[in-house]
Formats: sequence, C-alpha cells, structure tokens
Amino acid sequence: MRLFLLIANVNIFGRDFFNHDKASCNICQRKPWFWLPRGHNSAVLKEFKVIGAGPRNVDCPICFSSDRDRLVYHYLENRFGKDSTSKKSVLHVAPEKPIWKRWKNWDVQATGIDKRTKGYKFSYHKSVLNADLTDLPFEDSRFDMIICNHVLEHIPDEYAAIMELHRVLRTGGSAILQVPFSPIRTQKRVNSKLFNRMQRINWVGQHDHVRLYANEPWKDWLSYGFEFIPFEINRETRINYRMHREEPLILLKKL
Repeated sequence: MRLFLLIANVNIFGRDFFNHDKASCNICQRKPWFWLPRGHNSAVLKEFKVIGAGPRNVDCPICFSSDRDRLVYHYLENRFGKDSTSKKSVLHVAPEKPIWKRWKNWDVQATGIDKRTKGYKFSYHKSVLNADLTDLPFEDSRFDMIICNHVLEHIPDEYAAIMELHRVLRTGGSAILQVPFSPIRTQKRVNSKLFNRMQRINWVGQHDHVRLYANEPWKDWLSYGFEFIPFEINRETRINYRMHREEPLILLKKL
C-alpha cells in the first residue's frame, strides 16, 4: 500500500516530489530525498492564486513540518537565537508539533492552547490547554509573543479573536498571524452560515474555513492596535528550506 501511494504521488507531482534542489528542513536539520504532499485542490484557490494554501509537496517526511512551519521557525531562530537577555513567555495557538517540541532549544516559556470540539482529529500533549481563542483564560499583557499560524481563517468571530490576542499580549510584544490570502483580491470572502460543505469549498477553498483573506490581510488588523513589522527572507533561504516563494511573515507589534 505504501509503495502504491509513493508511486501515485510521483505520477501526480512529478519532479516536484523529489528533493532535486537539495533543500533541507531547518527544524529537524535533515535533508530528505522527497517531500510529502499537503493542501486542498479546489478551483477557487487556483483562480485567486491563494498563498498559503493549495496542493504542494512541502512536508518533511522526517519531522512532518510544513512550509509554513519552517517559515515561522526561521523567524524564531533569528529572534530567540540572538535574544537571550531574559526568559520570554509565548502563547502558541494550535501548536504545530515540530515547533512545539523545540521550544526547549531557547529560554522560552511556551503555553499551548487549542479548542477541542466534537470530531476533533488532532492530538496534543496533555500540557496543551483546551481554550477558546475568542475568550482566552489569561490576564491582560500575559505574553511577550503569540504564534497563531493558519488559525484565524477557521474562527467565525474574527474580531473577538484579534481583540483577545491583543489583550493578552504585552505592549511592544509581537504576534505572528499567518493566514492564507489572495494577492489579487482587494476584499476578503466570508462564508454564509447557510452554505453546505461543497459551497464552502467553492467559495473560500476549504470546507472548514470561514473566510478567504484578500491581499495584505494584516491591514485590517492595524486598527485594532497593531503595527506591521517587515521581516525579509531572501529567495535563497526560501529555496534552501523549501518554503513558499512568496508567503510573507505576518509579524505584528502591539502598540
């Protein structure tokens, strides 16, 4: 069965399946000879050239990190590898396992949360708390940093979620808020509550997403009390770590 899936994947993705560019995973520090597939293949994702979604061969077969995990991790290495002056407190929303396992590499106190509902298919270590992003159980200004990597597109009440993230972040603290977005749209699409599964897929690209963000989605969040902080990643680094060639790091600072 595994051999069949391997052959099928090679036929579907062709050359992109193999690691011809000799890229490595910056999280596990390994150089796999192939990359596993990820992403949904829906017409709207192709039509709007959505960044951060769609079918692609990017998952590390060793630590199972994705392209967006390695993008975030690249920033974390740059930040915490150089900033060791004091212990940092980080809120990690729906923590990606490849990153979550490596917080011990730095002097960081990480708190993980996710909301477990009926039919929930992801498993976490018992230390990851069950919490609602729109009603966080933390005091004001609790964290120095927040990582919320491809989560907000699942949250119906985006306003409440952003306000809660802003509330628990200290002034001057930073938040990474990655979402899939279309670089050719100027307005985001939002699902109707009356849509069925297929209508949601056709409208925003994935059945469990409630919206499809437009170009530069962070502009909508600046009025909540954030500032966008550019973080440049050169093309060579993106190729070396099999990251998306165009996905920006959405790094915000609380004002």
